[in-house]
Amino acid sequence: MIEAPFLLPLIIIVPLLLALGVVIRVTQRVAIKIAPWAALPALLAGLLLDDGKLQLPGMLINSYLLFDNTGRLFLLMSAMLWLATGLLHQAYSGALYAQQKVVFKLLAMAGCFLMPLAGDVLMFMAATTLAGYSLYGLLAQEKNRTTREAVNVMLVVLVVGDIVLFELLQLLGMHAVSVDFDAMRQAFVMTEQMNVQFGLLLFGLGAKMGLLGLHFWLIPVFITSHLALRPALISFIFSAGFIAWLRLFPLGEVYYPAIGALLQWGAWLMLGYALLLGVRQTHRRGVLAVILMTVTALWLSIVAALLIQPELWLSMSRSLVLAVIQMGLVMSALLIGQGLLKHKPTLKHSYALTVCLAIFLLAVAPVSLIRHFDSANSLTVTSLWIGAGIMMFLLWRTHFLLLASAEDSSYSKVLKTSHKGRSVNRYLFPGLVAVALVTAVPNLKFLSAITAFSFLLLFASMLLIAWLSRFYKPTEPSQLTSGFIVQQFKQGSSAIMEATQYLDIYSTRLRKGITKRFSPKFVLSHFSWYERSLNRWSVALIIMVLIGLLVSVQGLLNQ
Repeated sequence: MIEAPFLLPLIIIVPLLLALGVVIRVTQRVAIKIAPWAALPALLAGLLLDDGKLQLPGMLINSYLLFDNTGRLFLLMSAMLWLATGLLHQAYSGALYAQQKVVFKLLAMAGCFLMPLAGDVLMFMAATTLAGYSLYGLLAQEKNRTTREAVNVMLVVLVVGDIVLFELLQLLGMHAVSVDFDAMRQAFVMTEQMNVQFGLLLFGLGAKMGLLGLHFWLIPVFITSHLALRPALISFIFSAGFIAWLRLFPLGEVYYPAIGALLQWGAWLMLGYALLLGVRQTHRRGVLAVILMTVTALWLSIVAALLIQPELWLSMSRSLVLAVIQMGLVMSALLIGQGLLKHKPTLKHSYALTVCLAIFLLAVAPVSLIRHFDSANSLTVTSLWIGAGIMMFLLWRTHFLLLASAEDSSYSKVLKTSHKGRSVNRYLFPGLVAVALVTAVPNLKFLSAITAFSFLLLFASMLLIAWLSRFYKPTEPSQLTSGFIVQQFKQGSSAIMEATQYLDIYSTRLRKGITKRFSPKFVLSHFSWYERSLNRWSVALIIMVLIGLLVSVQGLLNQ
């Protein structure tokens, strides 16, 4: 390792200088050609530089860059994903060659690289702002109308989330001696308003991670975004969400079982919603957006366990970071490689093997963390198993539906992409999966024999269930649930009706209405209506007013 912290600013300066070069007419052509490789300095720094700290006098409030083990892992992930974005950008230059798009891409890249290096809250907020709004500017220029509408919702979520985080920082600033992360974590420990501040943190970071209620932009953006932008999108979500949790919240230092229990049941609710939403998805990338919601739910379940047993953090901190990086790499690989089968039917067998390995690595990441929990965390352990099963079932089912669709159409509808673009996809997909496999090795070698056998059994079971359910097309809501579930529901309704025959006609009407509204068909068919009704500016403003009132009331009570 090279001990040279003075080289850390180059990671950020290189993409910013290239963005400036794209704007200047004299250097524009050269800068655009070099832009796809702007992530190489970050990749080399993550591999070669030693841990260190670099003060930046005069930058914000004497901010500094911090390069530790957590920052290194997230920087390496972001560098690889942005390098993939650059290679795809170069391969599909006809779609992303515009000068304005290249500038936005380089600015978003600089923001994503600054997030794992930021040593204080102000620099981290500046990085998330730069990356988030540059990514919005990049996506807003897409020709697809659905994409533009989705990123408008994304903009609302980003603005509201940043306002909430700023309110949180104001509350923490009353107890913190500085703006660095250590002081902010100590302010969290010392505060008397833990419930309010944790709620603000959950809302502010959940806006970027697809938290239930703030997830409305995820699915349309995942589905309609250009192929070259998908790895960059994962880099932003994982950096802005998970790094902030690890840096800002004092995991392992706070004992708050009441919030932990509430958060645990919220994670279970989110897992159930993700399963129902994933089953009715008609697009394979929409399923990956649901998978991201599942990952967020599992993260909340782990945070809940740490609030109940803080001592678990010392033993699982590194394993947790590796598992998060592993899931981010696999999700990016699946977003890149899911269209390969339509372009190259001859790759059917090698593609299936790579998909099988990718699904295995994605699902085994949460399972590999089970060894850190004991019997007191049975809810967390169960949620990790269920989350892994949901991810495997949804991905296998999507794969079988994709195969059936390809066979039915005889591969007649092939996307019009260049041969160079298909070649890049063909190598990037297994390449990212291979890197994820290397990342998984430190956790897999500690997997017990019982856990490994149980996981393989679950893997085979989800594969079989997904294969059996491939005939139930998600385009028809009536086929979303199996006949067994519908039959059991009807039997339960009949039993209730027989037990309440003495009621009059009004009770009968009420009973029928309740039965209808709680039926699986009714609930599944109304998910889209619920999401559309919440997808408005007015809801964001109402939430902000309620948060302001809550903070005010909490402040009055503490006086």
